[in-house]
Amino acid sequence: MPKTNNPKAAAFAGDGITIPPIPLGAITGTATFTDGNGVIDGHLGSPDLLELTVKGTIKLADKYEDSDLDVHVAFRGGKSLDPKAQAIVATTGASMSDGWYKIHVTGKVSAPKRLAEP
Repeated sequence: MPKTNNPKAAAFAGDGITIPPIPLGAITGTATFTDGNGVIDGHLGSPDLLELTVKGTIKLADKYEDSDLDVHVAFRGGKSLDPKAQAIVATTGASMSDGWYKIHVTGKVSAPKRLAEP
């Protein structure tokens, strides 16, 4: 974890936060690109630990970091997820509905904006 000048952050994180390994299993889904425009729809994880879905578009630029994102990410921790990992999931700033935390990622790959979903 990088050093911080913020005393509250230093008190919370100390020398870092150790997240236990989370076996996510296989990634399923599709990514289809036509003329530099991609549509992605993916899923990984399992309902008992951590489950994550990704849906959206990416418009590729000459430099990858200049590519445009419009991606919706939803995730939720399951009953078997370690309490430390569950706490980190809850502090992402994502909005929650139907038991899923949701984030909308937009902007350039090099400087994405993370917006809470309504």
